Amino acid sequence: MSSRNNKISLHNIVAVPVAFIVLGAFAMSIAAVMENVHFINATNQIFSLVSTVRMTTSDQKTFIEMPGEDVWADLERAARIPADTPRTNPWHGNIRILSLSDKAMRIESDLPTHDCRRLVEYFLSHQPADLGLLAIEAQSLNNSTWLRLYPLQTAHNYMTNTACGTSPYARLALIFTIR
Repeated sequence: MSSRNNKISLHNIVAVPVAFIVLGAFAMSIAAVMENVHFINATNQIFSLVSTVRMTTSDQKTFIEMPGEDVWADLERAARIPADTPRTNPWHGNIRILSLSDKAMRIESDLPTHDCRRLVEYFLSHQPADLGLLAIEAQSLNNSTWLRLYPLQTAHNYMTNTACGTSPYARLALIFTIR
């Protein structure tokens, strides 16, 4: 009987940790998938907003008149996006679109620091000029200084880490052409 008890104990000693490892791996896989879904949704949101602004300015020549204008509010007034659309990104951070001129807009987004770095790397790897991207800037949310990441001719990994900062959240600004 004691041999049987030893087998059960040995079985429990091995089976329980293995079960926890499998469950942990499954949970990590789900978390990674969700993070990638957030990232894809964020890039789609940015491209959709840029496209909407460009189409609207093409249709309405006086759509953006003043620097500093809230482009999101203008899109709502022009009925190009529903008025109840939340001004947040997939991480529930604020997103703002400001006019810099009638030819450029600034999309600012508050997001987790590691996603700030991922988005910078994403836009830098996709021919920024071809996207109509004029500049990329970032700042840690506990810092008031914006650091320009594009266009620069320096090693961008160091700059990206510095610009996005070390606090849990950062702010990313993407400056796009409108016309």
